[in-house]
Amino acid sequence: VYFKITHGEVRKQIDLLIEGRLDFSLVDSLDVYLTQISPIVSSRIFEEPEVLACSNKYFENHFSRSPDFQGLSQAEFIAYVKDASDIKAWFRSSFKKMPTQITPILTLETADLILSAIKAHMGLGIVPVYLIKDEIEKGSIVVIRQKIKPLKNTLSIVCLKQKSYSLAERTFKDFLLKELKNMGLE
Repeated sequence: VYFKITHGEVRKQIDLLIEGRLDFSLVDSLDVYLTQISPIVSSRIFEEPEVLACSNKYFENHFSRSPDFQGLSQAEFIAYVKDASDIKAWFRSSFKKMPTQITPILTLETADLILSAIKAHMGLGIVPVYLIKDEIEKGSIVVIRQKIKPLKNTLSIVCLKQKSYSLAERTFKDFLLKELKNMGLE
């Protein structure tokens, strides 16, 4: 039995699944990337709340009060993907509309990297709440309050719809899901 575990951007993982180069993948924010006619099926593992945040210094330099749609639309964004679909999802969940154009000043693949850019006062980025809890309490990170509903990042296991798992794949998947449940993440 051979397992190869890799880390990569969601769209790349989906492409590898479709090409038959991956048996299954753990991905987050899947709903941002898939269409209704996708050959992928997913099973939700857990959700984590995410927020749009910036450094206190960035906030003070760019906003005189709690920012509105117009003010936020003109901010600098640090996104996970070039088309800023993550930032667009935040705007949809917060205002039920999006700015006409969002061009990220920086595109990074992980929440840790986004957080580093936020701490360097580069702009607004979306990060899981648990990652910035201490900085929020200290006042070094400011969370932009959402108007309608909180944004949730969903971790899912995905595979091709018609995929049949081998015994090794089923055993590994079952083990992984059991361990996540034991960690309280399912």
